[in-house]
Amino acid sequence: DERVPLEADQRLDVPYGWTAVGNAENKESLRLTFAVKHSNTDKLLKTFWDVSTPGHEKYGQFLSHEEVMALVVPEPRSIAGVEQWLASVGVDHSSACVWTQGREFATCDLTCEQASNLLQVEWQRF
Repeated sequence: DERVPLEADQRLDVPYGWTAVGNAENKESLRLTFAVKHSNTDKLLKTFWDVSTPGHEKYGQFLSHEEVMALVVPEPRSIAGVEQWLASVGVDHSSACVWTQGREFATCDLTCEQASNLLQVEWQRF
């Protein structure tokens, strides 16, 4: 069972002036967006320096948005890892999630219970 590490970027402090009024109900709905790790970021960095360095043979030959996206498209195993992770708590990614064209982001509708199990957190109302 090969797992793809997922990175968390979350704020844990409650914003000033917010007051918790209780836990969210397990069946309440949430919409969360998950990012899938890009591939070839080392190649992207090398290309950046090649096209940005005067005197380099590729100087000024900038990539289009489409070329950048094709270069860094997530690996199938990374996408499958997110799909399996979601399925582990009963989220059907094909019906509950909308993926961006390059499949680097999935915006999913799930219950608080599913999200709690995925992220090991408790959801609160403020």
